[in-house]
Amino acid sequence: AGPDAEPALARRLRTLDATLTSLQARSPSNADRTALTDTRRAIADLVAALDGDVRLRIGPPPPTAEQLAASRALINQHGLDLDDTLGRLTAIGHARS
Repeated sequence: AGPDAEPALARRLRTLDATLTSLQARSPSNADRTALTDTRRAIADLVAALDGDVRLRIGPPPPTAEQLAASRALINQHGLDLDDTLGRLTAIGHARS
C-alpha cells in the first residue's frame, strides 16, 4: 500500500516520529532522551495498532464484532499511552521555561 492508502493519522504519527528522532539526536539531557524514546515507542505502538486495524477491516474474512472491539480498545489504550508520554515531554519543556 502506498502513502495514499495509509490512514492520515498514521502518516501524521510517522511525521511526528521523524521530528522526535531529530530532537532526540540533539537532546542535551538523559531525561529528555528518555522522554523522547518513550514517546517514540508509544507512537510506534499506536501506528502498529492502526495498521493492524486497517488489515483487520479490509480482511478477508470480515472481522467479528469482538475483533473490532478488541482493535478499538487497543487503539484507545495506545492513544492514552501516547497522550501520557506527550504530557511528560511538555512538562520537561515547561520546566526549562
